[in-house]
Amino acid sequence: MTWDELHTRDYQRSRDFYAQVFGYAYTDFEGGDEFTYATIERAADSQTVGGISHDTSLAEGMPNYWLTWFAVADPDATIEQAHRQP
Repeated sequence: MTWDELHTRDYQRSRDFYAQVFGYAYTDFEGGDEFTYATIERAADSQTVGGISHDTSLAEGMPNYWLTWFAVADPDATIEQAHRQP
């Protein structure tokens, strides 16, 4: 796992929640009126662990979601191994 990113329509409330529960801090990115994004840093060591996006493209009623990225040295071998698993 290399990156986690929250996509939410309720950007400020989500930031406040995760800051309160996990002690996260944020670094805002400038993106104009159409792009609101921040990286998420752990309070304990200031390590950047993910991002949070004010996703205005989410349809009404669609839940907020976390998107997770994984990194592997050899994607083809990883896919082949995954297909062999029962």
